[in-house]
Amino acid sequence: MSNQRIGSLAELRKAKTLEYFIQTESGERHIFALFHAGQIYAYENQCPHNQMPLNWNEHQFLDHSEEYLQCVNHGALFTLTEGHCVYGPCLGEKLEAVSLEAAGDDLFIRLL
Repeated sequence: MSNQRIGSLAELRKAKTLEYFIQTESGERHIFALFHAGQIYAYENQCPHNQMPLNWNEHQFLDHSEEYLQCVNHGALFTLTEGHCVYGPCLGEKLEAVSLEAAGDDLFIRLL
């Protein structure tokens, strides 16, 4: 198990959500991170309904109210802090969480 630096905490705070492409031994992973209420959350960028990316524009994952993560493909809404689907065809399912940690201004993903 190892950690890989993926970005800066200051950039994530400013943007609120950022998308990352991570190279691993098993291929490329698409993840995104969210800074909300002083905490960092990260998920695989894949809707549980159709396995397509959630974002509708680069780095944009929030709905208009900024209260939910939203899937561009069918409008599903997910809670920010746990990734639970609360509206849409994947109701009751959840996004796959990713282990992301901050050390100073650096963000690290834990690779298995």
